[in-house]
Amino acid sequence: YSPDLNPIEHDFAALKKRREYQEQATLDDIVRGYH
Repeated sequence: YSPDLNPIEHDFAALKKRREYQEQATLDDIVRGYH
């Protein structure tokens, strides 16, 4: 298993980083902003 070869890991990392900077946003807001 290598996280670097799994594209969803990169997406989750991006969502987590966005969550760090938008603490007041809900998960739905973050997902909508990601697309």
